[in-house]
Amino acid sequence: MPNILDDIIASVVENKIPPNRTSKINVKSEIKEEPKNNRKSISDDNNRLFNHIPHSWICNKHVLWLSDHGNSNNWRLFKECWRQGKVVLVSGIHKKMNASLWKADFISSDFGDLKADLLNCKDSITASGSVKEFWDGFEEISKRQKSKNGETIVLKLKDLPSGDDFKTMMPARYEDLLKSLPLPEYCNPEGKLNLASYLPGFFVRPDLGPRL
Repeated sequence: MPNILDDIIASVVENKIPPNRTSKINVKSEIKEEPKNNRKSISDDNNRLFNHIPHSWICNKHVLWLSDHGNSNNWRLFKECWRQGKVVLVSGIHKKMNASLWKADFISSDFGDLKADLLNCKDSITASGSVKEFWDGFEEISKRQKSKNGETIVLKLKDLPSGDDFKTMMPARYEDLLKSLPLPEYCNPEGKLNLASYLPGFFVRPDLGPRL
């Protein structure tokens, strides 16, 4: 029967391992592969759960298109899309809105005297300008600013108005927009599924808008 102690001593001498240390043993842990999620995508053709909601899938089934903005069950399908990080497009909202309130020339007439930050979309430089200047060129390219080399400048109106300022400055437009929002359970600032609107006061709440 072999002498186990002699074998250990021989191993220590051969490998020059200090007697107060043990040799490092590499133990490879067995990595188990996580089971794949076998849940079918909500865009599967054989899914009958949402047939009562007018919708279709576009962009290789990456985008959900809700064609009836007023369907009271839209939020159910939207909820499933949100879980999977899919984009949702809702059409027909303009049919519920008062179009005269949202025409560029009307907004320019009502609020043209205000000053605002205008962002140059090409170089990201922000400069102060009049709201009238922005809205007058919104639909008529000929009225837009030109750069030194003659290029037409594409401007973005920054944060005017937003949140509570929108409600105070444009009450009629604010009410018209809110009553026309799709998926009011999520999109309305007071929607029952709009969790951000229910955060306690000591949280820094995100700007829920709306904004132009």
